[in-house]
Amino acid sequence: MRLYQALICCTLLSISCTPEQPPRDGVAKPVASGTPQFAPLAPAVDSATWLRYRSSAIQAPKARPKLQSKIMAAMAAVHGAELDGQPTNSTPLAAAQWTFVQQTSPDTYMQLGRHIGIRMVDALSAVLNESVRPLQQLRDPKRDSRVRAYIELGGLFIEHADQTGILSDKLKSPRSKALTQALFMRRWAEAVPHRADAWSYVSPEEHRWYLRYLVEAQHKAPLERQLAAIEQLSQIPDYPALLNRAHLFAAAGKLQEARYALKGLDTLEARKLRKRIEALMPK
Repeated sequence: MRLYQALICCTLLSISCTPEQPPRDGVAKPVASGTPQFAPLAPAVDSATWLRYRSSAIQAPKARPKLQSKIMAAMAAVHGAELDGQPTNSTPLAAAQWTFVQQTSPDTYMQLGRHIGIRMVDALSAVLNESVRPLQQLRDPKRDSRVRAYIELGGLFIEHADQTGILSDKLKSPRSKALTQALFMRRWAEAVPHRADAWSYVSPEEHRWYLRYLVEAQHKAPLERQLAAIEQLSQIPDYPALLNRAHLFAAAGKLQEARYALKGLDTLEARKLRKRIEALMPK
């Protein structure tokens, strides 16, 4: 198992990135002037796969329950201050998270993150599907219990995730839930010092879903990082890696490379995309 985890870590080095923050990567990918948006295909995530993952992830680790409670309280304090526009002090949260890693293990720390992530996804889903204006309601001083439950777990996460497009179906599909969980887990891993090597304890599903987030979501990840993710996704049967590589090139304004990426593809989707690309190329 440890060898597998090490291999996962090595493959992710090619697409490792700085901590994602809303001001930097919470907006749509840049597209060349005069070029329409090209959106990569976003295949569904199998419902059984998500439910199986959720069933194992929802269980909180048994280690250090008092420290877990301290982490949760610190999270709630930081997130509440963020939404109220008050000064935030993340030092107690960071200290509690790092103490948990040191007193347990990076693997146990990641399991705690899975548990919190699933609870956050459930709470966020309730807010999105039961509120007409969920983003505005977060900052309403008269928040109901449902909104408060989400804020304690997610804070401003909803605004960043919404800008990337992964909440477009209000978390009704296994795919949107899976990509949201993967993004949360990435941030959870990055919340502790790099020497903890927390991301090497990512699960295969989280690894795959985060690669899909890099390719399919709207953010400012460099094209090179997205192409590296596509290279790994090409090993997954039925994932439209070749077609999505062409979409990424086209979205970046690299039309020659996009057309070349479609070479040999003769599906209906490929023919439509090739026609769009060629219509934009100089005559």
